[in-house]
Amino acid sequence: MYINTFQGGSFTASTLVSNIKAAADAGYNYILLAFLVSKNADFTPTASQKLLPQGAAYAWTTTTDAQKTDVLSYLSSRNAKIMVSVGGAFDYPYDSPFYSKNGAAYGTDVANWASQQRLNGVDFDLEEIQSTGGTFVYTGYTHNEIVKFFIDATFAARNVLPSGIVSHAPQAVYFAPYFGKGWFDIWNGISSAGLTGIKSVTDFIAVQYYNIYQSQPCFVGYEALFTHSEQPSPCNYVGISINEMAQQGVELNKIVLGKYLTDGHDGYVSPSDLHNFVSTARTNLGWNGGVMFWRWEPAAQTAVATIYP
Repeated sequence: MYINTFQGGSFTASTLVSNIKAAADAGYNYILLAFLVSKNADFTPTASQKLLPQGAAYAWTTTTDAQKTDVLSYLSSRNAKIMVSVGGAFDYPYDSPFYSKNGAAYGTDVANWASQQRLNGVDFDLEEIQSTGGTFVYTGYTHNEIVKFFIDATFAARNVLPSGIVSHAPQAVYFAPYFGKGWFDIWNGISSAGLTGIKSVTDFIAVQYYNIYQSQPCFVGYEALFTHSEQPSPCNYVGISINEMAQQGVELNKIVLGKYLTDGHDGYVSPSDLHNFVSTARTNLGWNGGVMFWRWEPAAQTAVATIYP
C-alpha cells in the first residue's frame, strides 16, 4: 500500500503515524511512503540537496526518533515493513545532473536516505520512459543505457541494504513489445551487453496495471491480467499478463498485481472482483504474489479483508 497525502490534505507527524498503524491493522504488509524525488517541476537538485522527500516521505522526516521506534515496533508485531518509494510520475532521475547515466549513484543515495530514516527498504517507482513503438528509451539514452541505469540503481541499493527490501513498481506496458520489452531486459539482463538482470537482488515488483489509457477500461478482467493480455485497441499490449511475464523469466510469486484502490480511475477492479481473480489465479496458476494499491485512504481499511477473507 502506498501512502501519500489524500483528499487534498497533508500529514503531520502524528497523523502519518496513525495512518501507518491503521494500514498495518488493515492487513497491508508493505507500506510505501511516497515520494523521495530527484528532479521534478517542484524541485531542482543542488549539490547540497540531491534528493527531496515530498508527501508522506517528507512527513516521515518530521517524526521523532521515539515515534519511528514506536512505528517500527508496531509494524514488526504485525509482520509488516515500511519503505520509501522513490521517483513517481514526473520525476526524472535520468535528467538529474547528479545521476544522469549514473544509476549506481542514484541507488546508493536513495538507499542511504532510507537507512538514515530507519526505513526497511526502497521501492523504485521509475516512470517517464519513452517509446516511438518498439523502443525503451529516454532522451539522451539508448535502450541499453536506460536498462543499465535501472540495473545499476537496483544493485547499488541492495549493496547498501543487504538485508533490507528492494522492490520496483514498473508500469505493465514497459514489458510490452511496444516498449522494446525493456523491463524484461532489466529483470533478465542483456548478456550481449554484459548486463546482469536484477532478479536475484529484487524482492518483488508491484506491476502497475493502471495509468495506461485514462478513458479506457484496460486490464479489468481476469484473462487480461493473468493469462492473455492482448485486448482490443487501444489496450492491445501483448505478453504482459502475470502468467505471460512468468513465462518470460519473471518469478511468478515476485509479481504483485498493482491497482487503483478506488473507482473513477482507469483499470479499476473492485475488491470483490479481485477476490475472485486472486482465488482463481492461486488455484490455476499457483500465483500468490499479492495485491498492491495506490493509494491509502479510508476505503483501504476493508479491501484486504474482502480480497483475502
